[in-house]
Amino acid sequence: MARHLAWPRLVGMVMAVLTDDRGGNRELTRPGENFTSDSGVIILGPLDLPCTVPAHASLMYANNVANFLLHVCRDGQIDVQAQDEVFVGTLVTCDGRVVHKRVRKVLGSAES
Repeated sequence: MARHLAWPRLVGMVMAVLTDDRGGNRELTRPGENFTSDSGVIILGPLDLPCTVPAHASLMYANNVANFLLHVCRDGQIDVQAQDEVFVGTLVTCDGRVVHKRVRKVLGSAES
């Protein structure tokens, strides 16, 4: 998109150019740079942005798992808390029985 078509409609916006390492899709992109255009548009031009996503996703997932385990474990053991929404929503089996409603439905089991 040409400069005169894009910028008047985007004043005050932030634009991340995902293909900036190949020149981007905007006339004003600068590979590897973040800057503010004359009209006030903030343009982020990271190089190889898609390669940074898996690391962040893995860190976020690891953090979620760690926090979940801290929530459900006491003294190194899983603390079965039948009244805890977080715990109950993730519990699939307990004492040899399928206790998760949706899993029971998929398995065709009426057991509760």
